[in-house]
Amino acid sequence: MSKSQGTTWNKWDLHIHTPLSIEQGYGGDTEKAWEKFIGELANLDKQIKVIGISDYWFIDGYKKVVQAKKDGLLPNIETIFPVIETRVDKFGTAKKDGLSRVNIHFLMNPDEDIDRLYAALAQNLKCQHEAEAVNFTSTIRPDALDELGRQLLAQAKKNGQPVNDSPRQMGFANFQAQFTLIRDALKTDKYLRENVLVFMGRREWEDIKWGGSATAEKHSLMGVADGVFTASPTREDALRCVNTLRGSDVNSKVLHASDAHEWSVIPSEPRSLGHLFTWINADLSFAGLRHALTEYDSRVSFDAVPRSVRRLTDQPETILENIVVSGDSENDDLFHLDLPLSSGFVVVIGNKGQGKSALLDTVAFGSHSGREDDYSFLRKDRFLGDPLSSNYKVELTWANGKVSERRLGESHDESETARAEYLPQQLVERICSADPTTVKGAQLETEIERVIFQHIPVEQRCGSNNFSELREKKLADIQLQMRESRVELRDSIERWVQAIRERDDLESKKLHESKGNIESLVDEKTIELDNVVKKLERDDSSNVVSKAREIRLRLEKTERLVEQRVKNAQERWTLLDGKDNDLDLRIEKLRQIVHQVNEQAQELESSHYISGRLAQATFDSVVESEFRTAIRGDKDFAQEWLAAWQEKKKTVTGQIAEIQRVIDENSENPDLRLAEGIRKQIHELQNGDGTNAPSVVFVESQIQRLQTLSEEVGNSWESIKKNVISIHGSIQDELECKEQLYSYAASDLEFLTKDNDIAMEFSVDTHVREFKNSWVDFVNKQKLGALEDLSSLDFDENFFQSVDLGDADAIWGKLGELLSSLERERADLNGDYRGLSNILRAGKSVEDLVEQIFGMKWLLTRYRIAADERDLNQLSPGQRGLILLLFYLLLDRQSKPLLLDQPEENLDNESIKSLLLPAIRQAVQRRQIIAVTHNANLAVVGDADQVIHAKQTAEGKFSYVSGSLIDFRLGNPIVDVLEGSHSAFRNRGTKYADMKLYTNGVK
Repeated sequence: MSKSQGTTWNKWDLHIHTPLSIEQGYGGDTEKAWEKFIGELANLDKQIKVIGISDYWFIDGYKKVVQAKKDGLLPNIETIFPVIETRVDKFGTAKKDGLSRVNIHFLMNPDEDIDRLYAALAQNLKCQHEAEAVNFTSTIRPDALDELGRQLLAQAKKNGQPVNDSPRQMGFANFQAQFTLIRDALKTDKYLRENVLVFMGRREWEDIKWGGSATAEKHSLMGVADGVFTASPTREDALRCVNTLRGSDVNSKVLHASDAHEWSVIPSEPRSLGHLFTWINADLSFAGLRHALTEYDSRVSFDAVPRSVRRLTDQPETILENIVVSGDSENDDLFHLDLPLSSGFVVVIGNKGQGKSALLDTVAFGSHSGREDDYSFLRKDRFLGDPLSSNYKVELTWANGKVSERRLGESHDESETARAEYLPQQLVERICSADPTTVKGAQLETEIERVIFQHIPVEQRCGSNNFSELREKKLADIQLQMRESRVELRDSIERWVQAIRERDDLESKKLHESKGNIESLVDEKTIELDNVVKKLERDDSSNVVSKAREIRLRLEKTERLVEQRVKNAQERWTLLDGKDNDLDLRIEKLRQIVHQVNEQAQELESSHYISGRLAQATFDSVVESEFRTAIRGDKDFAQEWLAAWQEKKKTVTGQIAEIQRVIDENSENPDLRLAEGIRKQIHELQNGDGTNAPSVVFVESQIQRLQTLSEEVGNSWESIKKNVISIHGSIQDELECKEQLYSYAASDLEFLTKDNDIAMEFSVDTHVREFKNSWVDFVNKQKLGALEDLSSLDFDENFFQSVDLGDADAIWGKLGELLSSLERERADLNGDYRGLSNILRAGKSVEDLVEQIFGMKWLLTRYRIAADERDLNQLSPGQRGLILLLFYLLLDRQSKPLLLDQPEENLDNESIKSLLLPAIRQAVQRRQIIAVTHNANLAVVGDADQVIHAKQTAEGKFSYVSGSLIDFRLGNPIVDVLEGSHSAFRNRGTKYADMKLYTNGVK
């Protein structure tokens, strides 16, 4: 089984001259110089794993360094590239010693036969020199340099010019390769094109000024380059070089290198060994370098230490380095693996059922990440259902050297800290397929809130362990106020409903008409009484009875007055008795105060040595006695007054009884009894309490009550409005509170997405949820004909379409309009009044109906997540899943590994490319990501650092091969799994090439 950790971050210095370089300051090609040179290479920064031996024109120095590597003298260097530095026949601004010549560096693939490759390149490095008597044409060879130098020295001597250079030096100074020849060779020679990378010398290229034909020449030169070499003295200057080239719209893939020509006096001084800013995340190979140049922005860094490398030092406990799954015996080999893992972006590929999710579930299980109910492989109905599954264990090795071990099938221990975050595909599909506006769909919000909580400063968390707990604490007072307002609302509704119920009942009795009917009946009875009285006036006994009744009426009036006086006297005595008791308490309190004052005076005298100089407070008992005498005298008088009136009442009651006896003795006359009966009827009709039949007084009281009820209805309605506005105010307070809680994450999301193609918005607002459903089951729908279609799924949206949910008055007006329509026939505002009770279903109450409408439990605060200006509930399940992924990738501040199970599922390729992959690139800078996929975009376009190919053998055992994207061992599996096969890939390529492509309508 092949095991590779994939690409790694290392420092690369691709521009080092040796003592064999024609121009150098090491002392020349001597044994001493080479011994020192190899020693300095061996002592380079341990982060430098790759070097390029870049002598002028020739590779002899490279061969000597490679031999030193073979001899074990350079254990710190993993890869050595042959590079030749050349000069071409293009010139820049004039210098003191002549025109500056453009340098081009050719980096060759060391895995090829280097002599053959160099020869193929050298035959295109041809110099043609025609000046004065010198006529020279040759490809690059040592003897060619010497020959050119001899001809030039002879001409200089003939011209009388003193020259001290050797033929080799003179030839080197004047040998310029023909640019057009090498340019054409690189275009036409496949062997060179596949095995040579070209780097332009930044300084010499910049010496060519922009303008005129030079502009085309600068572009032509940079057109052959795969990258640019610079030996900038500072990191800032190197970065400025990148930005300058980018601004000139030319190749800006700059690699900083030492360009070392001589020994360094000061460690890491410019143009000396070790003076290097370039970090590259790639395989330590020619293909790896080409890969890094292709993905330059993410795989090349000039940071002092790239963020991903810093994590290895600063947070090694968050980086998983190796996973081992093993059985207890040799026979337990169904599921066995030992894999190193990249600290960056790891992609697991393989066909369905080949062990991708098995690997991811096992990493999650060993990391105690939880969510085991959503695993797809480590389940009781799959692998864990086999009794032999308990024979296996997983061992995870972390970058800090610690190993966590867990036997498969162990129960989850809530006390264990989760060392990885896992988003199983089953979990994502389940919570993202549910309607986000329902309770079931709220789990998506819960997942998002886990991420949001990390952005809230610790000092703002109030000791909470999660977002839900913090929100409850922050909203406690607001929720209490809201509950109190809803209790008051219920009371107001009950008063309002009771007042309306009583009002409707009284209005149904037609009180004014009833009063007129009673008064007419009184008139009839009065006439009847007058006739009987005239007849009785001729009868003496009737006169006695009549006078006796007059006397009784006067006595009854006197009795009522006496009863009132008795009541007043009783209240007066009770008041004085209370004052008497209160006086005792006050006097006792005064005595205590006097005692305390004297004690404090004594303490003051003692502390200031003024004994006897402060007067002692006393309590005047005479005044106390006077107070008691006055109050008790009043109390005694009140007692006597009460007794007198009680005696008076007793006398009047006796007199009434005596008069009643006289009336009874003289009432045997039938006409007299008839008159008495009519009088009682008239009295009952005029003054009755309505128990037996309505009376004028009773009806008048009801008319007065009806007027009062109108006020009560209005007052109760205003009270309902006051409570509704109070509830809405609490909802707004809740909104502001949540805005504060979510503001930290919202600002970070804006920052993280502003430079990407990720069009996401994050805010907090109020929204209506199940408004119609909160009350519609209380009513008979058949009686709501004129109301909007209640069966419509968009009823709530249509109903509140023109209402500002932040405006309490606007909501109040809309709800009042709804209630008014419900009160009328066919729910038509112009219909006849029918009352709410007439539309209720059996067992429902008006109070409950009104409370459901006005209690506003359907008006909720939520954080609003939008993508491409569409809210969360308007997105497909796949898009909602993408939002969840983006939160974990962009906003999740945890540094623990993130495990993703087919994150591209249900996403189109454009969303993967423009949204998911940029987020993964950002996230992988701060955390390790391991993802299962069968999508080429995720692995290839996402530029994975490590690819793991999962495959099930013919015996049903899982097998894993790992490496980088450009690892030749993974070439076939990557193409077969992600593209279908090599033939399918070539077939698509042929069809794409044959397509007639149009851009903006132009062929």
